[in-house]
Amino acid sequence: MNADVPLLKLPDVAMNRILRHCEYPDFARLRKTCHSLRGFLDTTRPDARMDKTYVNSSTFNRCMIRYNETISLSDTVGKFGVQPYESEWARSSRQWFFCIPYDNTKVLKLDVNNRTFIKYERDSAADVPYAAVLIN
Repeated sequence: MNADVPLLKLPDVAMNRILRHCEYPDFARLRKTCHSLRGFLDTTRPDARMDKTYVNSSTFNRCMIRYNETISLSDTVGKFGVQPYESEWARSSRQWFFCIPYDNTKVLKLDVNNRTFIKYERDSAADVPYAAVLIN
C-alpha cells in the first residue's frame, strides 16, 4: 500500500471521526496495514477508549488497571449512584461492592486507589464491610 491511497488523503477531522468507531483490536489491525497509516495512528493517537469490559471466567480472582489520567470520583459515583465505601485504614481507597448473579457467597469489589489505579477483585460476601452499600 502506498501513500496515494484515498483513505490517507482524508482530512484529519474526517479520519478521526471514522476512527472513533474503531475499538482496540481494530487499531491493532489498522497499524499492520501500511507504514503511512501506522504513522498517522501513532502521531494522532486516536481515543483508544474502552466503553465496556467483560470478564467471563469461573476462576477470575483479580484484575488491576492503571490510568494515565486522574480518575474522576464524581463521574464514578454518578455511574453507580452510590458513594463509595472509604476504608478506615486506607484513606486513598474507595470501594464499591457488586452482587454476582446466582452467587450469594461472592461479590465483585471495585477499588479505586489513589485515583490512578482501579482494581477489580472477587471477594467473599462475608468480607463486605457493614457500612458498605451492596449494588445489585
